[in-house]
Amino acid sequence: MLPAIDRVLLLKRVDGNAALASRLICDFRRDHWDAADRVSAQLETGRRDDARRLAHLLRGFAGNLGMLDLAAAARDGEALAPTGAAGLEAA
Repeated sequence: MLPAIDRVLLLKRVDGNAALASRLICDFRRDHWDAADRVSAQLETGRRDDARRLAHLLRGFAGNLGMLDLAAAARDGEALAPTGAAGLEAA
């Protein structure tokens, strides 16, 4: 199941091109349906830089597609995965 989508925002981002919006949503679903689980797994195994990068990627995709709740959750995931050596020491 896909997260809630702000369709007005999405259509604005693709200049009203409904076919493009549909394709982008399908691509997102195909490529990122399990991203939250992957971020969690990376955090659990101490791969904080990988988790932060994936959360950032997810945040950008979700935000651009009007999935605002998912983008906010991904932003929170980024905050849980500090960068650099300090993040690795905390693991």
